Amino acid sequence: MREFLLGIARGESSGVIARITQFALLPLACLYGLALRVRAGLYALGMLPVADLGVPVISVGNITAGGTGKTPFVEWLARRLTERGRRVVLLSRGHGPQIPLPDGRSVNDECLVLAANLPQVPHLLGKDRATNGRRAVKELGADCLILDDGFQHWAVKRDLEIVVVDALCPFGNGWLLPAGILREPLRALRRAHVISLSRVDQCATDQLRQLTTRLRALAPQAEIVTTRHAPIGLESLSEGSAVTLDSLRSKRVFAFCGIGNPAAFEATLARLGAQVVGRRRFPDHHRYDAADLESVAEQAAETHAELVVTTQKDAVKLRRDQKPGFSEKPGFYWLKVALEVTDGADALTKALQRALTTSR
Repeated sequence: MREFLLGIARGESSGVIARITQFALLPLACLYGLALRVRAGLYALGMLPVADLGVPVISVGNITAGGTGKTPFVEWLARRLTERGRRVVLLSRGHGPQIPLPDGRSVNDECLVLAANLPQVPHLLGKDRATNGRRAVKELGADCLILDDGFQHWAVKRDLEIVVVDALCPFGNGWLLPAGILREPLRALRRAHVISLSRVDQCATDQLRQLTTRLRALAPQAEIVTTRHAPIGLESLSEGSAVTLDSLRSKRVFAFCGIGNPAAFEATLARLGAQVVGRRRFPDHHRYDAADLESVAEQAAETHAELVVTTQKDAVKLRRDQKPGFSEKPGFYWLKVALEVTDGADALTKALQRALTTSR
């Protein structure tokens, strides 16, 4: 049922039942839109406070629900700012199922990925990001804050608003949640200073040109940059050893993941030369157990797959949740990717510079 509803929201499902279901959800979408207008009005009237944290705040968010490639962009941004000598702290709410840590805290899968790739960058999770931001400045010495998933979080003043849009499925069927995947009406893109189009390497040239033209009409003041998720490594889930990406070429591969856009992951494997002979798609942020992995192993065996490959977002949870023998599966690997800016790098650099030199 979840996949069916997601297909409707993304504009991928058709037929009488899909249309009836969508129209049944429209009243809820209208109520959601009304709630957004009321909330926006309260902020406009000053009835809801907006915290000024005293240091540059860069927001990275979405206008849609589901995977747009925001986490790789946050990682890229934090890495660039750190290289420039900035003391960066990430502020996230931490949506999704929580994974317990040995120190008693609980985090989500995106936090685990960022911690693995950016061990030097502190990451504070919590609904009250204004309080966490003050703590980051006072206790951690932050001189720059990245507001993760911040486009709809208006309680914190920001100096740069970056919105990540998936070039493969930019707006779904065009309706607000829950009838569609839009978290706000498209006119909200006028607030964006930068729009980052992700996965452009998987998008047809004409489709990308049309999308760029539409975005320029929706947000004429925004800089538009394009990015891709470049594969940079393949690592064994059971042994932790790295192998070359060429190991995928011409191999029979079974793909499984629990992310917002599984088709993009599968397409990446195919572009690397793999023969994707089977797939298993779990819900986004899925918490795995031993039975899940046994099921994946059985399905992979049925397809005579030589390798079983997942994403880093899934791999970090598999390692956290493993039971005895849980990840001791020969042939299980995870694909690591890194964001690469393919166009608009200069405009993005200038926008960051303006934000970092903002005077309070």
